[in-house]
Amino acid sequence: MNPGEIISYAIPIGVALAASIAAVLAFGVFLQVDRSLGRLIVPALLPLVAIGISVGSLLSNRNLTYASLSIDSINAGTEAAGGGSILRLISFSIIGLCGAKILGYLLNQKKQINTNGKPLFLAFVAFFIANAVLSSAFGAHPEFIHNTFYSIIVFTAVYLARDESLTDTIKFAKLALVAMMLLSLFVAVIQPQLAVQPNYKGWIPGLSIRLWGVGSNPNSIGPLALLLLMLESMQPFRKFWLRWLTILSAIAVFTLAQSKTVWAAGMVAIAIVFWYRNARSENGGMDPRFVLGIVVVLLIGTIGLAFADLDRIWNKITFTQAGTDITTLTGRAQIWATAINIWQDNPIFGYGPSAWGLEHRITIAMPFAYSAHNQFLQSLSVAGTLGGVTLLCYLLLLGAASLRAASTTRGISLALFATIIFRCMTEAPLSFGTILNGDFLTHALLFAIALRGRQAPQADAAPIPNTLTGRVVAQ
Repeated sequence: MNPGEIISYAIPIGVALAASIAAVLAFGVFLQVDRSLGRLIVPALLPLVAIGISVGSLLSNRNLTYASLSIDSINAGTEAAGGGSILRLISFSIIGLCGAKILGYLLNQKKQINTNGKPLFLAFVAFFIANAVLSSAFGAHPEFIHNTFYSIIVFTAVYLARDESLTDTIKFAKLALVAMMLLSLFVAVIQPQLAVQPNYKGWIPGLSIRLWGVGSNPNSIGPLALLLLMLESMQPFRKFWLRWLTILSAIAVFTLAQSKTVWAAGMVAIAIVFWYRNARSENGGMDPRFVLGIVVVLLIGTIGLAFADLDRIWNKITFTQAGTDITTLTGRAQIWATAINIWQDNPIFGYGPSAWGLEHRITIAMPFAYSAHNQFLQSLSVAGTLGGVTLLCYLLLLGAASLRAASTTRGISLALFATIIFRCMTEAPLSFGTILNGDFLTHALLFAIALRGRQAPQADAAPIPNTLTGRVVAQ
């Protein structure tokens, strides 16, 4: 063997050895972090996700100048256009910390056996296996996509931390979201082509722009603004100026993003929180005064409809942008029909994890369809009937757990669950494509809250008054 051949073999072996040593050392560092700061690992995950979302958007080199004419005018390949190494580093940090959390738990001989939240976790595991593992192996187009498997590592770490205080997790998430809101508004001013879509025909008269901010799109940053408002209502900042900075920045982003689904979800969330905090009696039942108020409102509405010219009102609405969006379902009806056809081609395991990817969109001549725009249809198309059934089972248990947690979250867990369900109608917020997006952040946070059930918050939470009884409850 000549020297050239030796070198050609030695280089890849040396690189592989160096990478292995680096991985072992990094994992050792993560284990040390788990031993020293184990209770801060899960609270740190959500800010890391928020940083990843912001970095990915800031370094995407996208240009929204002509986005209203064609969404394809935005620079393609934003995930690889800039910040790829940084995003991989952030993802590696998240997975490394979660892996250390899991290994630290397995090595802890004094760990207590706690079954709280176990049915919910097992339901998530079944949902993940059907929608990620089985579809990757047995779908019509089987394919291994490593990013898909990150979610189970993160959610397992969150599950193992279910006995830890939720206060820090909420606090860290809020701080990260406030930073995202302020950064979105700041970038909109100094670099509008990156953060603002001009010439947008929305529902707000006189407002012809749509804010993307540092989110991947308006339907990403809008839900995060709503999430921030709910978290602030659940666990308010103690400082007055910080609280109002949070509220005002979130409302500004919530409005400028012009996400109709998020607006509707916000109204549902407000109704649920209002009912939970103000319309229940001391024993948890419905307040008779609230029931009487609903009856009066419905009676007035019915009488009003009897004297209204509904045909004339509807004809006026159809000539507005809102009417156009309603009658065409904002273009989603065609996508839904295609999703059903994809499921019918392989009804048990679906298309596979590459469904709605670039190649698939070209095949179905729908370059604009980045998902099925409905979570149930997304699961059916990607993972077939198994994916759809496990999704419904998981949502059922997640809803039940959110209901149990409502007493300690002052109704926010229910509102957050309702928000996700509402978005499931027109989006796919529970997909496993990446851990660096707003949907994953929201889902992981609700999962962490729901796992606690009726578990009371830790004593380090500042007390706040209950608007119904006047008693003081923990944050």
